[in-house]
Amino acid sequence: MKKLIFLTVLVCATVPLSAKSFFKGQKEYLRECRSCHGSSQFFIGKFSPQRWEELLKDSGKKLAFNHIQTNNSVEYFKSEQYLKRVEYIQAYVTHYFQKAKKQQ
Repeated sequence: MKKLIFLTVLVCATVPLSAKSFFKGQKEYLRECRSCHGSSQFFIGKFSPQRWEELLKDSGKKLAFNHIQTNNSVEYFKSEQYLKRVEYIQAYVTHYFQKAKKQQ
């Protein structure tokens, strides 16, 4: 009985964590990216899932490098905030492609 209760609590705690990451990523996009890139639905779809994976691997170093090289949002991409929240952006992008795949 104790195992069943433990598993139930574990599942209930884990599911919201993944959803929470997605929503935090959406919030980060709206706060930091939308002003330059517009609608996330349009912008995320401009690149393939493989391209996003490449941009976001290694804590999003390539994404940051691209922005810094073009002198766009340099302060944000050099900040601790970006390093802490890039995983949320990745969760948001992943969710976008999973949702698009289901609709096909």
